[in-house]
Amino acid sequence: MLTGSPVRGSRSAERLASLPFGRSLLGLSASDLLSAHRERCWLGGRDLGVIAGDLGVGLGRLLGRMPAPNDGTVWLDETDLPGAAEQLRVHVSHTA
Repeated sequence: MLTGSPVRGSRSAERLASLPFGRSLLGLSASDLLSAHRERCWLGGRDLGVIAGDLGVGLGRLLGRMPAPNDGTVWLDETDLPGAAEQLRVHVSHTA
């Protein structure tokens, strides 16, 4: 199960990386998070579920406006994973 995972890149991480020391704060996750808008597909041998929130309250909002449905850190479209058995949208923030 994935919960709020930006499997298609992260706009919040892109914004953070553009700030001084932003890439340092992202650490080893930077390369995955900054590969924005890449296509991924679940091909695993087991069913996979994706849970994503749509309550736009979180630290990602400190990095700029988030007009699309989001959980305050991750946009909903960044959690879309073709091949997942089920995708559930819940009214919670990223940290909830």
